[in-house]
Formats: sequence, structure tokens, C-alpha cells
Amino acid sequence: MDNPKGQKFIFRDSATSTISTSSNGTSNSSLYKTHPSRIWMLNKIITEKGKEIIINYQKTKTEIESVSFNESQDFFESSITTRRLGPWDFYSDFVTKYPTENKITTTNKVYEYQYYIESIIFPKGKVQFYLSDRQDIVEAKKLSRMTVSNSQNEIVKDIDFTYDYFVEKNNAGKRLKLETVLKDKNEGFIFIYNNKQLPAKISYEQDYWGYCNGKVSNKSLIPNPQRFNNVYKDNGENHSANLQFTKTAVLETIKYPTGGSVSFDYELNTFNNCWVPDIDSI
Repeated sequence: MDNPKGQKFIFRDSATSTISTSSNGTSNSSLYKTHPSRIWMLNKIITEKGKEIIINYQKTKTEIESVSFNESQDFFESSITTRRLGPWDFYSDFVTKYPTENKITTTNKVYEYQYYIESIIFPKGKVQFYLSDRQDIVEAKKLSRMTVSNSQNEIVKDIDFTYDYFVEKNNAGKRLKLETVLKDKNEGFIFIYNNKQLPAKISYEQDYWGYCNGKVSNKSLIPNPQRFNNVYKDNGENHSANLQFTKTAVLETIKYPTGGSVSFDYELNTFNNCWVPDIDSI
């Protein structure tokens, strides 16, 4: 690809992914397909003066599991009492309205060839990226170190990244978190997170927007009609937002190598174009 300035951008490698799908534990082999990606890797830049910048990648096959829910809930009337109020008028009492539930859980496993930048080589030097394995995603990588070298191959900048993991409730899984960024082995930024424990990624313990809300009793993602002042029977769900749990595992403080720091304060989003019950509404 050329731009009006005469610079050339060369793309060569394209990622591919294979997806296997199962619903309610039953594998569907017909959906086990390989899909070409629309993401192309930039491999080389040639400037208008003919100088080259080369980008090298490490290719890995990463396994990513995602779960989606397709749920429906039907309501039926258990009994009807009909009364005559006048010569022509009838009135029906719906004594009880019970929900019945149909739930389909679809699990997608995506086996994707991902490309991680390993180095960028330019006329006056090189940027080298050092990768290491992650514990939370099979075959995925994290950036552990980055160096910048001059044309004599001397390192002029050296940056290290250290990590830990958020451990989900009941040891259901892990999620990567960045803890420090160290420059030249000593000057560093430290990242501090909210210490509430995350639920599992596929937990129902979430609000309408997908954030944790602390309601471990939830058994579905279907809203509770009664909490919206509907006459249907309470299905036991509460997916309203709860600020104390919305903040679970969020970044709260960054400490600077100079000794200073910055802290982040969070609040729930507000809107007035519709009504949603708060966490304590009955």
C-alpha cells in the first residue's frame, strides 16, 4: 500500500482462527470451521527516501474460550377467576403467574494463530520485545521486557514489566494484571488494584452491563420482572448495579518513581431516559 507521500506499507501475514462450538455440552462438529482473519500484519515500511523499517513477529496458536447464553423465560397463568361486574362486563383475576425457563448455553473455543511483535528494526537501531507465557490463556504471551538499541547494538533503554494474577472465586480461573513497569531496572511505576475478588468469567453475578454486582444467588441473566413493577412472579434475579462490586479489581492507584502518585475514584453512570431499579429495590 502506498500513500501520497511516497511511503510504502507492506502487509504479508494474516491471522487465521478455527472455531468449535458446543451447546449445552453437545459438540456441533458442523461448526468446526477455519476462518481467515481480516487482520493483516504490517511487515515492512519503506520511506520516501528508500529506508526500510522491518517488523518481525512471533506466531502462536492461542486457545480462547468464550461462553454465550441464549435464555428465554415464558410465563403462564396458573388459574383465572372470572367475575361478572355488570350486564356486559367481565373481570379476570390472574391469581399467579409462574415463569418457565428455556436456557441454551453455547461455548465457543477459538484456536487462533496470533502474531506478537518481536522486533522493529530501523536504520539507526532496533526495538526488541521479549515475550513470556501467560497462565490465564493457553499459548498466549505477555510482554516481559522491551529494549531499545542503537546502530552499534548498544542498549540505550531497558524496560521490564512484572505481572501477577487476579484469582477468581473458588479458583475458577485467573486473569492477568500488570503490577510494575521498571525503567533501567530501578525506576518504576507501581499499579495498585481494588482487592475484591472477581467471580468466574461466566458467572451470573453481574449487572445489566456485565459488571460484577455481588449477587451470588443469581441463576440466570434474565431480568426479574417483579423488580420492574411487573405483576409476574419473582424469579429471584437481581442484576442491578452495585458500586462496591462494580469496582472489583479496577485500577485504583499508580505510584510514580518520583515518589508521587495518582488515585482514581469511580462512580456509577447515571441516565434519565429510562428507569432501572437500584440494587436494594424490592
